Amino acid sequence: MIHGVGAMPVEVDGRLIDDTTIQLDRPLKPGEERVVVRLRKHPKKTTKLHAPEEYVLKLAEKDLEELY
Repeated sequence: MIHGVGAMPVEVDGRLIDDTTIQLDRPLKPGEERVVVRLRKHPKKTTKLHAPEEYVLKLAEKDLEELY
């Protein structure tokens, strides 16, 4: 390690436990002080439903009324 320069960050796999906690797949080794965290976006699954136009327009109308 160069004097005045900290340890290089390491990449460790892990999983998100909640909004503020990440559980690492392995403990840090001696000398490993920092971990790089890269968040991956997972595409949300969407479901297409076929509905009559009148039904969709009624829902949209109710949503617009709630906005105002």
